[in-house]
Amino acid sequence: MLKAWTQDRPFNHEGRFFNLRGVIADPKPRGGKVTLMSAGASSAGRSFAIRRCDLLFSILTTLEACRDEVAKVKQDARGMDRRVDVYTGAFIVCRPTRKEAEAYHEHVSREMADEPAIDNAMRQLGVNCHSFTPEFYAAFRGRFASGYGHYPIVGDPSDVAEQLRRVRDTGVRGLALSFIDFAGELPYFRDEVLPRLVEMGVRRAG
Repeated sequence: MLKAWTQDRPFNHEGRFFNLRGVIADPKPRGGKVTLMSAGASSAGRSFAIRRCDLLFSILTTLEACRDEVAKVKQDARGMDRRVDVYTGAFIVCRPTRKEAEAYHEHVSREMADEPAIDNAMRQLGVNCHSFTPEFYAAFRGRFASGYGHYPIVGDPSDVAEQLRRVRDTGVRGLALSFIDFAGELPYFRDEVLPRLVEMGVRRAG
C-alpha cells in the first residue's frame, strides 16, 4: 500500500500473502503521506506499530501502566529513528452528580450485564488468554459490559474533566471516547465537560 500510494506507474508485487500484477492507486493521498495507526496491546502488536506506523492504539488498563507504556513506545521508536504517538480509548459516564453517575454505571455494568455477550466479546478480542489475574478479568468484565473493554471515566462534569486531564498527563496523544447512550449523553458532555477542559488547558477553545 505504501508503494501504491507513492508510485505513479503500475508495478508487480510478489509477497508472502499476495501476488499482484499492475498495482496502482489513484487518487493518491493528499500530500503523498498517510498517517498509519495500528492497534496492538501485545508486545508483537506494539513492535509492529513502532516499525511500520505513526500511531499506536493501545488498551488503557491503569494510568500508571499507560504512562509506562507511552514512555517505552517512544523510547523504542527513538531507537529506530522514528516517532510514534500512542492513542487509547475510554468510555464516559457523566451526570450532574457523582452519585448519579456511579449508580448508572453500576446499573449498566453489573445489573444489566449481558454475560454471554461479554464472554463472546472478550474471547474474540483475546482477553481470555489466561495470563492475567482474576481481579483483572473481573475489572474487564465490567468494562466490556458498558464500554467494550475501554477505560471507565465516571463522575460529575468536574470529575470527568479531571480524569481526562490525568489521562492526558500519561503522555497519550489522543483519546477515542464512547458513551453508553451517545445521542443522549454527548450534548451534556459537550456543554459541561468541554468548557472545563478548555479552562484547564487540556483542550484548545473552538
